[in-house]
Order: sequence, then C-alpha cells, then structure tokens
Amino acid sequence: MFQAVAKSLDIPMERFYLTLHKYGNISSASCAIALDEAVRDGSIRAGEW
Repeated sequence: MFQAVAKSLDIPMERFYLTLHKYGNISSASCAIALDEAVRDGSIRAGEW
C-alpha cells in the first residue's frame, strides 16, 4: 500500500515511516500504526504537515 501511495504522489519510499518489520503486513492498519508511532517518537511533529 505504501509503495502505491509513494508512486502516485511521487514521493520516495525513504520518506515513509514503515512498521512492516515490527508487525508484518496488517493491511490498512499499517497506516494508522505508522502515523501513531511516528508522532510518539517525534518523527512527525505538530505543524509539519
């Protein structure tokens, strides 16, 4: 799913926060989990997007 989004938005995969290595493929929940983890660890901060 992330690869399709990256391709359609022309964003390099290196910019995506991925959790596949931790949880495996959990389909659409991957997006929500990645967003939550990125906010919690400071990778994404308020006002950056």
